[in-house]
Amino acid sequence: MKSNAEFCLADSDFQSLLAGTDNPRMEQHLDHCQQCASRLEQLAADETFWKTSSHSLNEDLLDAPALDEIEVSVQLSPVLRAILSPSDDPHSLGRIGRFEICGIVGSGGMGTVLKARDVDIDRIVALKLPAAHLLELPSALERIEREARSAATIRHPNIIEIYQVDRWQGIPYLVMPYLPGPSLMSRLEQHGKLDVLDAIRIARQTAAALSAAHQHGVVHRDVKPGNILLGKGTEQAVLTDFGIAKIQDDVSMTNTGVIVGTPGFLSPEQARGSEAGPQSDLYSLGTVLWSMLTGEPPMQGLPTHTIVAAIARGEMPKLAQTDRDLPTWVYRLVDWLHALDPDDRPETAAQCETILRSCEQHLLDPVRCKLPSRLQNRRRLLPSLIGVLWLLIVVSFSLTGLPEWPVDEGLSSRATASQPADGNALAAPAEPPGNAVPVAIPQNSMSARLPQANMNDPSFAPANASIAGAGFSAVPMTSIRVDDDSQIEKLETSMRELDLEMNALSDELDRLRDNKTLTPTDENNDGN
Repeated sequence: MKSNAEFCLADSDFQSLLAGTDNPRMEQHLDHCQQCASRLEQLAADETFWKTSSHSLNEDLLDAPALDEIEVSVQLSPVLRAILSPSDDPHSLGRIGRFEICGIVGSGGMGTVLKARDVDIDRIVALKLPAAHLLELPSALERIEREARSAATIRHPNIIEIYQVDRWQGIPYLVMPYLPGPSLMSRLEQHGKLDVLDAIRIARQTAAALSAAHQHGVVHRDVKPGNILLGKGTEQAVLTDFGIAKIQDDVSMTNTGVIVGTPGFLSPEQARGSEAGPQSDLYSLGTVLWSMLTGEPPMQGLPTHTIVAAIARGEMPKLAQTDRDLPTWVYRLVDWLHALDPDDRPETAAQCETILRSCEQHLLDPVRCKLPSRLQNRRRLLPSLIGVLWLLIVVSFSLTGLPEWPVDEGLSSRATASQPADGNALAAPAEPPGNAVPVAIPQNSMSARLPQANMNDPSFAPANASIAGAGFSAVPMTSIRVDDDSQIEKLETSMRELDLEMNALSDELDRLRDNKTLTPTDENNDGN
């Protein structure tokens, strides 16, 4: 079969699947190719049902009132006719066992989720069934049982709970809590990017869910916005869909050479078809964080094979190149999660959760709550460098005095006459030019004191005159007023670019320090 990362299915492949052929590679392709999944849905369902229900596939929920218009068409679907039993409830679409079906939550290439009411205990739940085109495939049963087995071992507030696994007319289904909130994917599509605090909070809760899964030996392998449900606005995040999760000691799920996951959210090891460990989920979490901060995943709109190849080669774009308005530590955090080598990412999901919690607390109280050292220490290099440069300038002026620029003799004599006797400050010229820009000169700073040693010297008068002639007047102020905003913007841009360059150099320095371990022989050789 054609590579599931590069090519879509042919008509013969669709016919093979509809005929009941069990082909895991085709199913894995359908799992992340919405185009092929949609095509197969069209072939599997009648035209009337598809036209009336396809618009709902990206909706978070169609409750009973909204379903009234398509209820008749839904009943025409041969697939649903085969699954649903008649119901006495006029607001129900039908029954599956003891569950009254009252809404369609969503549908995808591998499954359909229905809103239902458990009549025995009067509780609203969600039922997850295999997609219509997979009902005859033996692997569909294996997949849904695998999801139940993976998720049922974990109890965590940020992981979807599995109430029950059962069958109806030979069709397996899961019973789960009904969560009315949208998926993170729907939230981003409808409202765009999140602010930094909300994004960090959701990432932290997702990391907590991954930590619980990893501690039970379960690697999710499909961390993406579509598998994160939101509650209470953006206050709660719940990780769902363990359908392709791998239990680490389950050799049946190890299939080297096959790409498993959603292309835009793969880790490099997944993109290469290698075995994915817990840190693969952290890479995907970094991509989810990117998506929340920008409103869309990296390389959005590029062909699938281009995205997969770029991820495999470690050519994921830098967040700093996409959005320059974020705090610098956010760029470093995403870059850390997106490290090409899994060993260069956070060691565990638990460590990642701790880091994200510290970031969240810092956003809430930046004065008392410091960032993790990995995210803050390299930022100090730029201010230190600037401080050293200013110190060199000040010391240079203290040793040599200010340069004597050519000046008009009238300006020179006026500046000399205005020189105060005590020499504590530069006096403003008698008649400063009309374009003068007031500049603050701190009276007690080193930069003010050092040059003043020469200010009483008559030879310093030409320099004073030059300052006055250049359009500056020294007056007591606490700020600098500059009329040219474009110059300020250019300087700020240059500072940001320099900051990014310094961070890149710092990252490289850290990498060299981490990789190089000096032995006694090395140290002796260095001294020779």
